[in-house]
Amino acid sequence: WFDYIINKDCIKISDDQNIIVHETTIELVQENYYRYEEIIRDIKNLNCYFNSDNIKEKFNIKKFDWSEEKDA
Repeated sequence: WFDYIINKDCIKISDDQNIIVHETTIELVQENYYRYEEIIRDIKNLNCYFNSDNIKEKFNIKKFDWSEEKDA
């Protein structure tokens, strides 16, 4: 999909609105992936799972690097 969109250089949003790919950010392009909301939901669920005490204990994880908690 990404290669197709890059080559086409256009994402059709509606009948009267398009995004010109080379004039926008990668984030905006990604937000237009097919089933984007489902992908984001699943990534968040996976992160929560890997942040669980059970997984941390099983793999001896002391710090979950991509969590919101920051070291002081």
